[in-house]
Amino acid sequence: MSNNQPHKAVLTSAQSGKGTDRHADSTTDESAATQIKRRGFTVIPGFLDAQAVAGFAENYRDGGTLDNRMYSLGMADANKVEAIKPAIRELLDKIREGSGIDINFIGSGVFFATERGIDFSWHQDHESFFMHQTHRNYLNLYIPVIKPVREKTNLSIIPADNFAKRSPVLWAKLEDGGASGAAFREGRTTITDDCHGGVHGTLDYDIEELSETPELAAGDALLLRGDIFHRTQDTQTSRVALSIRMFNDVQTVTRRHFEQSCPVKNAFMERNSAMYERIGRVFADHESLTFRQLMTYAYGV
Repeated sequence: MSNNQPHKAVLTSAQSGKGTDRHADSTTDESAATQIKRRGFTVIPGFLDAQAVAGFAENYRDGGTLDNRMYSLGMADANKVEAIKPAIRELLDKIREGSGIDINFIGSGVFFATERGIDFSWHQDHESFFMHQTHRNYLNLYIPVIKPVREKTNLSIIPADNFAKRSPVLWAKLEDGGASGAAFREGRTTITDDCHGGVHGTLDYDIEELSETPELAAGDALLLRGDIFHRTQDTQTSRVALSIRMFNDVQTVTRRHFEQSCPVKNAFMERNSAMYERIGRVFADHESLTFRQLMTYAYGV
């Protein structure tokens, strides 16, 4: 079910210029753990076999929808996710040994589908940062399960090493963080702080110049750190991807961080009010606690 040995990950590097994309293929023999530590992502070809892919695709077509008005997400069957956890744990053990990223909890799965309107611009993940308050020891296992065209409708990403080499001071500020957006206008990229408000900084170039787009077939996995900027490559095909979030649930979260706000964060909280109201009731009685305790008090799990 999984291929956890060092492998060659074939990437397409897309650099925008004058309205056209320049593509260059590159390969690497680095281990998955080394890639995660240095670049912020790794590709595991064929992580799910054809039977598992077909099962999740059927699950998406027949399954329910998560109660979140910010975006429409499908819900993955818990038993199907449980069935692939041994392969995920094996992968995480190798990541831990080589990178120091310490994951002790594998979350549930959701489906991101372009037919549901999924079309994200450049960002670091928002809601996971609002909840976990850091993206240290946080990974996203992203696996297309319906993927008509390998070269299209992938995730474009900004590798950590590309960002750090070009803009080291700003990347040092953003590393392990989240809830940031990036927009290019009039020759500059502005990185917004969508948790506290304001701006983290600006780049005097288009952030797209740093991007790479790993080309994935159904069943291939992209393992991505939470602090890595990414966007939807395109919406030209009807792609469905399973996303399983993994983290360390004994890290501390605080009321002070949860209550920090800005218009963007307020919009997320309003459109996913059921979750944030539960969390808010817990923080009303606790200044700080572990994420595991937060989930126990909020959901009884």
